[in-house]
Parts: sequence; C-alpha cells; structure tokens
Amino acid sequence: MNRSSTLSILVLLISVINLTATTAWSQKLAQRQAWQFETVAGKRTIVDHGNRRWVTYYPNGTTAECEELDRTPEYLEIRNAANQAVLRLYGSFGTVRKTPEGPFKRFAAGHWLQDEDAPASASPFGTTDYKIRVVYFVPQDRKPTSNYQDKIDVVLTLISDVMTRDLRSKGLETDGPQFEQRDGKTIVHLLRGNKKAREYSDLPNFNSVRHFTSITGEVERRLGSLRDHIVVIFAETYEDGPADRVWAGHVARAVANPPNGGGAVFSAWMLRDELCATDIPAQRRGFVDPTPIRGRTAIGHRGPDSPRSEFIEDGIGGMLHELAHTFGLPHDHRAKRVDIMGEGFRNLRWNVTPTHGGRQHATFSNESAWLLMASRYLNSSVNRADNQPPQARLEANRNGQGVSLTVTATDEHKLAAVVVLDHSGQDRKLIAGQRLSGKRQIIKQELPWSLLPSGNVRLQVIVVDSGGNHTKLTGINL
Repeated sequence: MNRSSTLSILVLLISVINLTATTAWSQKLAQRQAWQFETVAGKRTIVDHGNRRWVTYYPNGTTAECEELDRTPEYLEIRNAANQAVLRLYGSFGTVRKTPEGPFKRFAAGHWLQDEDAPASASPFGTTDYKIRVVYFVPQDRKPTSNYQDKIDVVLTLISDVMTRDLRSKGLETDGPQFEQRDGKTIVHLLRGNKKAREYSDLPNFNSVRHFTSITGEVERRLGSLRDHIVVIFAETYEDGPADRVWAGHVARAVANPPNGGGAVFSAWMLRDELCATDIPAQRRGFVDPTPIRGRTAIGHRGPDSPRSEFIEDGIGGMLHELAHTFGLPHDHRAKRVDIMGEGFRNLRWNVTPTHGGRQHATFSNESAWLLMASRYLNSSVNRADNQPPQARLEANRNGQGVSLTVTATDEHKLAAVVVLDHSGQDRKLIAGQRLSGKRQIIKQELPWSLLPSGNVRLQVIVVDSGGNHTKLTGINL
C-alpha cells in the first residue's frame, strides 16, 4: 500500500471517529432535558419545556420561570426570570452568577436526569403539544363515580362539537378543541387528592377562589404546569346536602395563560348518573328531559325540582363556558341570553338536539371568535414558534358621545385581533373589538356611553398576535 493510500484511509478513519463522536455527543446534548440537585428542603429540578423555556420545580410545589441563554458541550446556561441570576448547569455541578458583572460561583452538586428519573411534577403531562389534558380530581374520602371515563368523553365530545360548529358557521377554519386521546377516546388522568373534600371546598366557609387554587395547585405539583397545557378538571368536591343552587361546594372557575396554557375547574356533579349518559344519543335526549330533580334548583332557572334538562345545560354548558375562558375569552353580556360567554350556555339545548323549533343557537360573538382563532389549541396555522407578545400603546379620551380610543400595535410577525373590556366592576366584560392584520396598525375605536357604565370608567385592552400571544393594557381610568 503506498503512502497516499495509507493517508487516505487514516483520514477516512478519523472522519468516521469524529462523526461517531459528534453523533454520540449530539445524542447526549439532546438528553439534557432535566437537571436535579439537592437542597436542605429537598430535591429541586430544572426542566426543559421547549422554545428555550425552562421551569424550576421546588420541593414545596412552587415553580420559577427560566430562559435558556446558551448551550455548549460543557454546560447549559439559563437565566431566572424573577431575580435575573444566570445558572450554568454542568454534568456534575452547577454555578451561578447573581449580577451581570459578577463571577460564576459553584452553588451545588447536580446531574442530568434520564427520562425515567424525571420528577412526577414535570413528566406526566409531557411536553406542550396543544392537546387539552383532562383530569378527574377525587379527594381521599370520595370514590370515582361510575363510568367516569365514558361520561367525561361524552361531555367533551358535545362541547367540542358546539364550539367547532359555531366557529365554522362564521366562516372560520378549525377542527375545534383537541383533547388528549388514545384509541379515539379522551384520556382522563385520575388524580386522587391528598386531602378530604371539605379541605378543598372549605365548607361551610366556601370560597370559590380558594377552592379553585387548592385543586389546581395540587394538579400542578403532581402532574404539570398550567402554563404548558390547557387542563380541564372535573372536581369531585361537591356535597350531597342541602344547597340553594345545584349542590353545595359547586365550583366553576378558569384561568388563561396564553399562548400555551390555562385551566378550568368544574364540579363533577354533572357526572352523576341522573345527569350524564355514557353515549351521545342518550345525552342529547337529556337536554330536553323535563323530569324534575327533586329538592334541587338549577342555577339561574326556576325554583326547586328544576327539570333534568336545566341541570344538564348548567353542567355541560358551564364547562364549555369555562373552557372558553382558558383560551383567553372574557365575559360578553351584550347579547346575554344568546352569547356563550354571557348566559347563552344555559340555552345549549338548541345547539345539541336534532331540531330546535326555530330558536337561535347559543353562539360566540365575532370578537370572541377572533380571539379563539388566535389560540394554538384551535387553529393549526397559528405561529407556535412566535413567543414574543405584540407591542401596544393606548390613548383614551372622553368626548360628548363617549370615549375615543387609539391603539397603536406592532408585532414582529403579524397582528390578529384587539378587544376592549369594561373593567369597572369585579367582572371584565367585552364591549368592542376589531380583527387585525399586518405587522403594524393604528386602531381607532369609538365607545358610545350606551356601552359604558355610569361614573368612573375603567377599561382594559387586549392585543393578540398571530402566535397567540396576548398583551394587556390595564388600569385605564377615565
């Protein structure tokens, strides 16, 4: 073999070795998804949630947001959003720089986790995939209701159908809300609570906010963050005793964390055998069933012994209403008895039964529909790589006819919609909005006094871009 041939073979061998090493190293880099270290209070884990977003999970169940800054063969560099400290995570230890000019100092021994070692708080829901997670929350002193998986699948199938049909009727392209599924059925995560039912509801001193946060807090600690997924929770925390409306301990609340997350909690009395069927045709019949529920009063309807149909509307319609909140929708009382974000969800029978006698379907307003179509969970064309919210500036002035608004909005990709809310009371109500396009728009909006409350006026403006990011301008007092 001549010198030239030998040299060529050596070069080829070195290339193969380098390629193998590079491939192996790339695989190792790809595995850097969760880093864990010990503290006096317990194990702390920092988890990759995609799009350069990391979340620190503390032993007490709280979390902290972090941003990935750099990724090298030796370390991963992230910045804590709250205190701006910069961390470098190595294979066996971590360093921290607490000020921009300061040096990096070692703060703990730590290591990268394998997938099977990832903490329960970070792994059960998996990565953000824009499939809605469903949880059936059952306290330690309660038993799951019969056939809960089939019942929940029926409820959510009807909800999805109503939302999809309404948006398509407005000429909008959507497949509707997509729930996490397996073999064509909704996956229901059964979560047994750590406490008894009354420790969540706090009856007789019921407080819906505490009820909501105690349940969602436990879901987040054990299953995953409501910032990474939209999560629908059926809560088995109501009581069978006397109640002014439906059942004591009833809860119906939601939170929106756009563009990736949100959460809704609704009482699981809707899954009771007398109210919830295990197949769609039977459930549709329930929407027109006049059979009285003895001793019970439906919300917002007639007195005791209200018809079964009204409880079903309150339950399934109420869950639809709360789910819409998780997408970022406010209340809308302009057509209160028709709008799903008003009281229209209590007239859902006209949407789900074969004939509706000419009655108007419950519907979303156009402004609500524009917000829904900016959601990553409802519109596959939304730019999921865009995580920068739009920039917005507002000018507002009273005049003889009402209030004049000028909103200047810009986005690096594309604007989607703007809505104006009356925030004068405890509730936020949608009063106006426009569909947007392009990267920059100056929006003029006239609000007549007929749309506004008397006395002091407090407004909120929300600008949404084509990535589903929301920018809120709050505390506008006139």
